[in-house]
Amino acid sequence: MPRSRVSTLKLEGRPYDNFINSLKAKHTKIAYAKLLRKYVTHYKTTLEELISKPVSETETMLIDYLVMLKKNDLSHSFINVNFCAIKHFYFMNSIRINKEMITKK
Repeated sequence: MPRSRVSTLKLEGRPYDNFINSLKAKHTKIAYAKLLRKYVTHYKTTLEELISKPVSETETMLIDYLVMLKKNDLSHSFINVNFCAIKHFYFMNSIRINKEMITKK
């Protein structure tokens, strides 16, 4: 069975190092990296491009992604873990998003 594009996308570089090295638990590193990989693949972009976007565009992308997950009838806890992983990526790369506004959508 061929591997999906999501599993073959390489996450690397300073933005990824900032993110992954801030996590302590091995299981969290694996889970968060997988969720971040899906987010990057969804937008067909790179980590560097993600952190270079204006905050308003970043927030819109994140809202759209979470709404898409909700429309796919995924569990609240799965969506929350996705949000936590992506939010942590942005936080560790000095991008401050309005998480309260995002979670209200």
